[in-house]
Amino acid sequence: MKNSYSKLTVDIQNSIARAYDSNISKQEIAEVKAHLAYILPKLGEPNALNQPVKDAIAFIHQQESKNQSWKDWLGKPILVATITAVITAPISIFVGISIEKSKLEKCDQATSAGNTEGSKGITSRSSGTSLANAKVAS
Repeated sequence: MKNSYSKLTVDIQNSIARAYDSNISKQEIAEVKAHLAYILPKLGEPNALNQPVKDAIAFIHQQESKNQSWKDWLGKPILVATITAVITAPISIFVGISIEKSKLEKCDQATSAGNTEGSKGITSRSSGTSLANAKVAS
């Protein structure tokens, strides 16, 4: 049992050393990162290798963020924004048109209802004013 534990320790230490190596390819870095991320939860809490493994993973993340090309950090958000605009633009246009149609229908209904009520109101007002003027004159 002691022999397998020591092999595991040596394997983890080799992975930690490879994480800090700047001469390995991106694919190998991804493999080391995956290996360390897989091993970390399995180590258990009271283990001396926990912090070195966490530090190695943090170092890999830092190096990956430094080595990102402008296409990676700028291209993805622009692509997401373009796809979102293509999906939402027709929906917003459709909703806007339907709202304008409903406003136009309400306006037409109010105008047609207002014409019949308005003519009655004008007649009654004019006759009411003439009656008021007649009372004042007498």
